[in-house]
Amino acid sequence: MFGAHMPISYWGEVITVVAYFINHVPYSSLKFRTPFDVHYNIVSASTIPNLFLKVFMCVAFEHLHKPLRNKLQPHAFECVFVGYTLY
Repeated sequence: MFGAHMPISYWGEVITVVAYFINHVPYSSLKFRTPFDVHYNIVSASTIPNLFLKVFMCVAFEHLHKPLRNKLQPHAFECVFVGYTLY
C-alpha cells in the first residue's frame, strides 16, 4: 500500500481481500475443505489454483463493450485492481 502510494482509505479493501483468501483456501484441520464450504455445507473443488490470484493494487484493464464505445475509441480502459466481488 505504501509503495503504491495509495490512500489509507483503501485499507478496508485490503482486509476484504485477505478475508476472501482465508475463506477460500482449504485447511487440513477442516479435512481439506474451505471455511466457505463448511459454513454453507457444500462440497466444491475449491483449491488454490481455482482462485483468481491477482496482485493487489496491480494495473488491470476492463473491457468496454461495443455499445459503450465507437470504433475509434480503445477497447479497454486502465484501472487498478482493489478487490474481489462479494458474491
